[in-house]
Amino acid sequence: MRIVPLRTGLYAGVRGPLYLLDFAEEPSVAAIEGQAAAIYLEESEDLVKIRFAFSDVLAHSLSAERSLDLMREINQDNYFTPNPVQDQGAI
Repeated sequence: MRIVPLRTGLYAGVRGPLYLLDFAEEPSVAAIEGQAAAIYLEESEDLVKIRFAFSDVLAHSLSAERSLDLMREINQDNYFTPNPVQDQGAI
């Protein structure tokens, strides 16, 4: 998982999630998700466009290591607040 910082501005992935699935013994498939549906693409010209978009997302994202570090920082600094009620077994 890689994080694209908000300060990046516009980039290919800003429209929504996209997936590129490469298989060893099967043709590649790309998927673009929207709010109500996903579109699956298998044509080579479509895959070229998705690969370009995917490369753009990677170019604007933090490295995998820095993304993981940032997720850890956010978890520790902002979201890890022990709940004394849950810690005592009460719901």
